[in-house]
Amino acid sequence: MLYTASDAIDLVYRIIGKTSSLLVDSSTQEDKKSKIAFDIKEFYRFVIKSKIKTEIELVNAFDAFNWTFVEASHDVEILKTMKDFVIEFFLIDEDYNYFLDVNHINEELNKIYDKSLDNTFIEDKSTIEWHKTVKMIESRFLTWIQNKNLKQNLELKDRLLTILEAMNEKEEINYDHKYGLLINTFDRLKEYVDDYAAGKIEKTAENVELYDKYLASMKAINILPTGVKIKDYLNHEQMVLQVKKLPDDASLWEFDFTSELLIRIFLASLTNSLVTSDTMSIWNAKIEMLRSNGGWEIDLKKDSVRNLYIALTQSQEKIKELIAFNGKKVNNEMIDVASKLIKKYTSLIEKESFMSIDHKTAFEMPNCSIIKTYLMYIGKLIKYHETGISDTFITHPGDAVGDFDINRADSLLNFENVNSIIRALQELDSEIKDYPQEVFQKTIQFLEDMGNII
Repeated sequence: MLYTASDAIDLVYRIIGKTSSLLVDSSTQEDKKSKIAFDIKEFYRFVIKSKIKTEIELVNAFDAFNWTFVEASHDVEILKTMKDFVIEFFLIDEDYNYFLDVNHINEELNKIYDKSLDNTFIEDKSTIEWHKTVKMIESRFLTWIQNKNLKQNLELKDRLLTILEAMNEKEEINYDHKYGLLINTFDRLKEYVDDYAAGKIEKTAENVELYDKYLASMKAINILPTGVKIKDYLNHEQMVLQVKKLPDDASLWEFDFTSELLIRIFLASLTNSLVTSDTMSIWNAKIEMLRSNGGWEIDLKKDSVRNLYIALTQSQEKIKELIAFNGKKVNNEMIDVASKLIKKYTSLIEKESFMSIDHKTAFEMPNCSIIKTYLMYIGKLIKYHETGISDTFITHPGDAVGDFDINRADSLLNFENVNSIIRALQELDSEIKDYPQEVFQKTIQFLEDMGNII
């Protein structure tokens, strides 16, 4: 039988899930343990696939994950224990701030875009906790900052003035014209909503539908600073005058003031983009897409949005100062995670076995050296897969890739032939080749059990 590298990866995920379930809660029934093991396996797979890196991201992903094993009140307590467990075993120490890395920033922008897009496919938007996820407007704001290169430095003032001036380049349908349409539209909506509330408009099914739509559209005004009217907030002349009065060096501008200014100019730029004709429709597809996917408010208190905003706009010194970094990252080395979990579990069962000797219980332990060798070479196979050296383990029988013989790799995954696994391990590691056959058998049985999720 031929095994692909994906079989090796899946085996490691299953070992992580099964071992974690036994460490999190050993008192539950077997069917519940299997569900917990499956959930943890799929959660860690999701973490790796989603390129989650920081503790904050890990916790947010944990909170949002669909834990299928949770069926009763007792399961909620297990979930709380599991959360602490995940933080302990899925994170490792790291002294590097990822937000100093351009590649990481681009990765995060793509993740935020993908998440905002995923949210659009959720039919019941009322189930979405928008303070925990990403709105489409937030994704567009951050992308706009990156595309316009709006670093808070000597060039920012000129860049903002260039953006504002470009809005009014056209003589006819320019920003001022579109701005006027927007203000007139909001005045019309407000008049209808007020008349409906005052009983001046008959409450027919059609009018109720219009009232609900108009009311939803008017919620956009709620994002404005207290006491500020939309006609002043989006007024082109006022924005230009405000920017011109600022110091030429934007690094001298106060951080919160600058973020509010960028949001203001972004919303003006968005207005210029969305209003495309003399008849502005509140049911414009783009407008409706933004409105229904979290609305118009950009929440810079949200860690995912704030950290990316800082990374895109600030100097490296400011990034270090403003982004709290706890020195931990997700351990994406699955072999290392599996090894640590097995080590923890074997130390636990070893202790329990010693304690049960007086009760005539057999003391039979898997061998840690054999486990180490097995996982090390499974890890090598996965590395070959990741680097594209080999799509299957036995593409060219008998050939060796690097320092690993592909022909032996197939044997490591074939639990139906224990002797072939033993021979492969003995050939791969001279230090364990003379271990008793029964020690190999016990250890291989243990590994098979750890990879078995019913």
